[in-house]
Amino acid sequence: MTRVPGPRVPGPRVPGPRVPGPRVPGPRERASRARRVARLGVFACIAVIAAATLRPLPAPPAPALAADPLPMFCLACSDLGGVDAMLNVLLFIPLGAAVAAATGRWGAALGVPIALSLAIEALQLTAITGRDASALDLLTNSIGGVIGAGLVMYRRTLLTPAPRTAHVLSLAAVAAAVAVMASTAALLRPSIPRMGLWGQWMPQRLAFEPYSGTVHDFRIDNILVPYQLVPESERLRQELLDGTTAAHVDFTSGAQPQRLAVIARVGSSVQEVLMIGAWRDALVFRTRLAAKDWGLRTPMIALPGALADSGVRMTADAGVRNQRWYATTKGASGVVARDVPFSVALGWTFFLPFDHPLSDADRWYSALWLAALAFPAAYWGARASRRGDAWIWSGTWWSLAVVMLAAALGLVPHLAHFAPAAGSEWLGLLTGSVGGGWAALRVTPRDFAAHSA
Repeated sequence: MTRVPGPRVPGPRVPGPRVPGPRVPGPRERASRARRVARLGVFACIAVIAAATLRPLPAPPAPALAADPLPMFCLACSDLGGVDAMLNVLLFIPLGAAVAAATGRWGAALGVPIALSLAIEALQLTAITGRDASALDLLTNSIGGVIGAGLVMYRRTLLTPAPRTAHVLSLAAVAAAVAVMASTAALLRPSIPRMGLWGQWMPQRLAFEPYSGTVHDFRIDNILVPYQLVPESERLRQELLDGTTAAHVDFTSGAQPQRLAVIARVGSSVQEVLMIGAWRDALVFRTRLAAKDWGLRTPMIALPGALADSGVRMTADAGVRNQRWYATTKGASGVVARDVPFSVALGWTFFLPFDHPLSDADRWYSALWLAALAFPAAYWGARASRRGDAWIWSGTWWSLAVVMLAAALGLVPHLAHFAPAAGSEWLGLLTGSVGGGWAALRVTPRDFAAHSA
C-alpha cells in the first residue's frame, strides 16, 4: 500500500537571534560631524597663517643692502604688491570657508579673518623683525575671508544652481576666462617708465647671489651699456619699447650659483628693465613687461647647460623678437640656443611667490592653468543643459561654453600677434571642459543634505 503525503502545515516560526546591521548616521549626526571637522579646519588654517606671516625674516648681511620699510598705508608700494595681494587672498580663503562651515553664520565667517588679520599686522608692526605691516595686507586678507565664506554660504547656488542661474554663471565664467587670456596678452607687452637707465655689471643686491665672473662688454641694440648711467638712456628706452630687443654680453664665467645671480642688468636702483643672469648651469633672461606695472612677477626664460665652468670666456645674446624670448651662448663647448614663445596661457607665472625660469616642462603648468579656466564654464554649462531628471553635459549650453572658450584660445593669440596655441594648451582646455561636464553629472542636491540638517 502506497502512502500519499498530505498537505504540509507550517508550524509556528521561531525567530532567531537578531543580528544588527551597520548603523547609518542620520542627517543631524552627519551635520554635527561635519561641523566638528570644520572646527579642526579653523585651527589648522590659523596655524598655517601664523607660520606664514609671523616668522621673523633674517636681517640683511650688510646694512647697505637693507630695503627701506614700506609705508603702513601705501597700497601700491611693494615691487611685487600684486603678487603679495593675491597670495594674501588665497591664504585667507580656507579660513573664511572653515569658519562659515563650522558656524553657518556670516558674522563669525567675516569677523574671525578680520580679527586675525588685525592681530597679525599689529604684531608685524611692533614685534616681528623683517616684516612690514600694511593696510593692503589687511584689505586683501579680509577679501580672502569674504570669498571663502561666500563659497560655503552659497555652495548650493554655486554647485547645484537652477538652469537659469547656471546659464548666467556659465556665461560669466566664459567671460572671466576670456578676460584672463586677453589680460595675459596685454601684460606681456614691454613697459618701461620714463627714467634714467643705469648699467649694472654683477651688482650686489640682497635678492641675488653675487656672481664671481667678469663682464667685459655689455650692449643692448648696439648701444653701449657701461657700469654707470647710460648716456643714451632715452634712445635705449625707446628701443626696448619697440618690442624687439637684442642684448649682448661678453664675459668670463664664474662659479655656478645656487640661486639667481646677475651677470649684467640695466635699470635703476628700484626698477629692473633687462637682466641676463645665471642660475646653476643655466643662463637666464628677462625684460620688464606691463605685468610689473601691476606688481606682478615678470616671466623669464632659462637656457640649461649654457654656462661653462669658472674661468671660460663666453658671449651671450638674449632678447625678444617676433613675440618670443630667445637666448644663445657661445663658448669653448659650442653654441647653446633656445627660444620661448609668448602665450596667453602664461598667466600663472605672474603670481608665483618666487623666481622661476621657464623650462620645457612648464607647458604642462600652462595646460593645467587653461584647464582650471575652462572647468567652471563647462560645469555650469552642463548644469544648464538639463533634460527631465538627467544632466546632459553634451547639451547646448555646455557646447556653447566650450566653443566660446576654444574661439578665445584661437583668436586672442592671433590678435596679440603671438604664435598659435600649442597642442598642450588645447589639451588643457579640452581636459577642463570635459572635467567640468563630468563633475556636473556627479554632484546632486542631496550631497548637501547633511550640511544643512
